[in-house]
Amino acid sequence: MSVKGLFNDYRDYLTMLDDEDIRDFVGAVDWFLNQRNLEAVRVPGVRHMQGLDQYSSGHELRLVNSLLAELDTVQWMRIYSEDEVGSEFHENWGYLELLGGRGHFDSSQRAGGFYLQGPNQNYKSHKHVAEELFIPLTEGSLWMRDNGEFVEHPVGEVIVHESNEVHSMRTNDKPLLALWMWRDGDLMQKPEF
Repeated sequence: MSVKGLFNDYRDYLTMLDDEDIRDFVGAVDWFLNQRNLEAVRVPGVRHMQGLDQYSSGHELRLVNSLLAELDTVQWMRIYSEDEVGSEFHENWGYLELLGGRGHFDSSQRAGGFYLQGPNQNYKSHKHVAEELFIPLTEGSLWMRDNGEFVEHPVGEVIVHESNEVHSMRTNDKPLLALWMWRDGDLMQKPEF
């Protein structure tokens, strides 16, 4: 495959789902984007991708396998320093921007890609101006919003965070891989704790 193939699988997954929130997020997206020639980068947390397919199923598993096939061709990122999130979290997470201002495909409309968080990690409460859509591609993740309780969301469930809504993600014994997309607001904003 290729990064273009991964992008097409990402697009196809989102556009095939019959969900009002997803249609609202992607309905106006121009999928004909210019591809950037980005250097492949692995962050330490990518080691948690090994065997991740065992925690997925259905259409989500196809997307997980598509990403697994491209691990050596994509650019993983981290936006926080070790001082901001602690050394343990810093070494156990990362994200991939397929489309957006720094992504493999240039877009000013949306930013999106994949989010990875290792087992037994807590992405502390944060917020950002952009609205956010998440879809867990693996089982076992816990999600919190508005400083409420952590709730497990199954594979394929759509989670939307409104602009400036405080939220957090926690993992237990399994890593989390999720599809994400941002819209509206500053699509390159660093989330605030």
